[in-house]
Amino acid sequence: MNNNYFKLIITLEDHIFDSVIDCMGYYIYLDFYYKEPIDNEMTVIININIKDNQDDAKMGAVYILKICEEILKLTDIEEEIEPKIVELEFNFHKHLAFVMLTY
Repeated sequence: MNNNYFKLIITLEDHIFDSVIDCMGYYIYLDFYYKEPIDNEMTVIININIKDNQDDAKMGAVYILKICEEILKLTDIEEEIEPKIVELEFNFHKHLAFVMLTY
């Protein structure tokens, strides 16, 4: 396994989330176009909107730590990610956008 892959990417603004997905899609396209081997590494991209101020940044740090801890506990990420995201949304009272990509 190549260690140059991110298994979890967390973004803090919708437009950054969209940019990361676009960038990942571009690399997937290049792999296909140039017929490079695709390593089939899975990554989860999660967005939680955090306002850029001191109070929200402090809470955001707590949210991000909890997201990381909970995602690391999953044994079958493809099956368990969606219920875990719903649980975290309920606990945080915040919307979490997520996508899983293989590249």
